[in-house]
Amino acid sequence: MRINKKGFTLIELVISIAIIAIIFAGIMVGIQFAMRTTFINRHRTEATILAQRNLEGIKGNGFESITAQNYTANGVLGETEVIVEDVTEDAKVIGKEVTVSVRWADFRRTYTERVTSFIRDPSL
Repeated sequence: MRINKKGFTLIELVISIAIIAIIFAGIMVGIQFAMRTTFINRHRTEATILAQRNLEGIKGNGFESITAQNYTANGVLGETEVIVEDVTEDAKVIGKEVTVSVRWADFRRTYTERVTSFIRDPSL
């Protein structure tokens, strides 16, 4: 007597489903990683633009209006900190170093983007 084999056995079907599930899980992990990386990079770009705008605003006010001070402001993206320091040469102020930092939290981590510029005293 000859048995005609048509179709799949239950074991073949279970193994096929397990292989497909493993492949699908790997694809989902890859998609999640790509989405998280894209999200973080988008915020990093926004933070850099925000820091650059703040720095350009400070520079646009003129050298005399830039005072050596630190201040922090909370914004839409996160916290913005501005640090202004006098740069001296031979005990004379020759310029200011302005650093604008933007901090934000994503995915249980805190990120910081900094933009620093040296602004020379135009009267020298």
